[in-house]
Amino acid sequence: MTFDIDTLLPTVLDFMLDMVFVVDREGIIVHVNDACNGVLGYRPDDMIGRPLADFQAPQDRERTAREAADILAGARHVGFENCYRHRDGHLVHLMWSARCLPAQRLRIGVARDIGRRRLVELREAAAHAILEASHTAPDMATLCRQIQRAFEGIVPVTLLAIVLDTGDGGIDAIHVDGRLAPGESPCDWYRDGTAAAAAPPVCLRFPHEHGLAGALYLRYPEEHGRMPALHDTLRFLAGCAALALERRRLLAGLARAAQYDELTGLPNRRLFHDRLATAVARATRKGSRLALLFADVDRFKQVNDRYGHATGDLLLREIAARLQRCARESDTVARLSGDEFVILVEELATPGDARTIADHIAAAMAAPVAVPGASLDVSLSLGIAVYPDDTSHPAALLAAADGAMYASKRAAARTALAHPS
Repeated sequence: MTFDIDTLLPTVLDFMLDMVFVVDREGIIVHVNDACNGVLGYRPDDMIGRPLADFQAPQDRERTAREAADILAGARHVGFENCYRHRDGHLVHLMWSARCLPAQRLRIGVARDIGRRRLVELREAAAHAILEASHTAPDMATLCRQIQRAFEGIVPVTLLAIVLDTGDGGIDAIHVDGRLAPGESPCDWYRDGTAAAAAPPVCLRFPHEHGLAGALYLRYPEEHGRMPALHDTLRFLAGCAALALERRRLLAGLARAAQYDELTGLPNRRLFHDRLATAVARATRKGSRLALLFADVDRFKQVNDRYGHATGDLLLREIAARLQRCARESDTVARLSGDEFVILVEELATPGDARTIADHIAAAMAAPVAVPGASLDVSLSLGIAVYPDDTSHPAALLAAADGAMYASKRAAARTALAHPS
């Protein structure tokens, strides 16, 4: 039994799942099998006689030409990767095995579509990067940048925005990187559920099961948007990002709860002691003064007994706000416990300046505080201690200010008894 190999070979090649290209030395396609139709969307007749470079992604043409020159010089390469354009415009990632046929002045290449496999590999790497960032990023801003880099490993990102629902009716765009058109707002996209733009970004809403309300918006070249399975990959990574962001938000909440007073938002006793120790060390090094003012709300127990603890809480929040308005940005106002506050003032010029600050605080408390059903008069008993004039140890400085406050309170009580209204 005999057969004509020249007649049989094209038929055999058409049974192959991988694409087979035969190209002349000038890069013109001489033959291509039927697999090309399934991978690139072109029939063989659409490609034969045309330069192979016509079908390559523009960004890969230069290095593909260098690879072709090596093959024509006699090299045999396996595993070269580049991208071709599908007939509908999306990119197809291929892996090649190629060699030269010198006698025929041709080169032959076998190409396999590795897009899905590569996408899985990239997805796993990106998910791992996001997971690692959720543990190593020191703050939310750094985490957002690392999430962006993970997405850029999948698709060329021209805009990435992360929007979170704050839970109190507010919406916050915590990260925006890329050019926004005039009038574009990620918060408006999230609020309206649409993106009114010439090239609307892809919206990836965070899955509800992650406990985080928000969305991630991406804009990237249109040619990538038609890649099979890309959107599913991006949605999966958005879920990973939601987990990372929620973890960071929970950790930030725990850290804040450990250092700040829940009622007033001021530094608590623990954070204040840290700042006091640091301030004393700094003043020692610089040879400067600092003052510590210890404040106690007068007749606060009567407010709680008469109007209730909810009103007492309103009063404490208002006092905290007034104290903060009296302080400089470099000062620390803290709530130690109950109705006790402290104000740490660094870079004090003279000991007398501390009394000036105390007078300023007393004036700020002069206005009554409006609460439901009442208007409350406010006054504070203040005690002052100055470093290094009174003491040079942080704990002793706080004790001195506390003692001075109680002395002030007792003096005020004696005056009230001596001169009853």
